[in-house]
Amino acid sequence: MITSCPFCKSNDVEVQDGSFVCWVACMKCDANGPPTESIDESIKLWNRAEETVEHEPASWDSLILMAEALGLVNVDP
Repeated sequence: MITSCPFCKSNDVEVQDGSFVCWVACMKCDANGPPTESIDESIKLWNRAEETVEHEPASWDSLILMAEALGLVNVDP
């Protein structure tokens, strides 16, 4: 059994089975579990995500750092 999304709590989650990897994805918020080589392992890791997800909102500073690292913004003066 797949648990609800650890981010948005939706039950609309599905196992995605690609050519070489599998993962669990939330259809509501687009969260993805880590890619694995088996459906069982993907479900196991997804179900454990609740234990490791930080539920505190990200700070603006951390969001800016992520956006800079992805090349989405440049905040240099």
